[in-house]
Amino acid sequence: MKKAFLALLLFSALPSFAQKNTKIGIKGGANLSQVDIDQSINDIVYQTKGGSFGFHAGAFLRVANNWIFLQPEILFSSTGGKISADSLEFTRIIELTYNKVDVPINLGFRFGKKIRAFGGIVGSLLLQADAKDGLNDAYHDVKQNYALATYGYNVGLGLDLNRRISFD
Repeated sequence: MKKAFLALLLFSALPSFAQKNTKIGIKGGANLSQVDIDQSINDIVYQTKGGSFGFHAGAFLRVANNWIFLQPEILFSSTGGKISADSLEFTRIIELTYNKVDVPINLGFRFGKKIRAFGGIVGSLLLQADAKDGLNDAYHDVKQNYALATYGYNVGLGLDLNRRISFD
């Protein structure tokens, strides 16, 4: 009941915010991700081996008044990492790739005209998960080993350079 009341309160406030300042835009960037694992399965030891570069791209809507804003987004994200698989017979480096849709909903505060601080929840929907070991492509679509949907949180700072360019 409390969640429904909070959602109703936020969405009822949107029309008054929208009269002040509404921005719609595209968003993109690079990320560095890592898979944290330290586990043994059937005499094979899996350990974190390194990070992987990825990207995200999508759109956002920022509805604001002078000092507070609500910013929902929809992003396609590609992330991953490298793990080692060690046994008595072999050692392999496996590169994992995850493609997903992320939907962050941020609430933030403006400090002056250029600086913003924000935080919120992020829902993620896994579209594809692949693993390659360099020797062969034996590990296609390992998606069934992972949760289809997850959630988390994010926090950050933003800088508005001008009306059209912002960095988060």
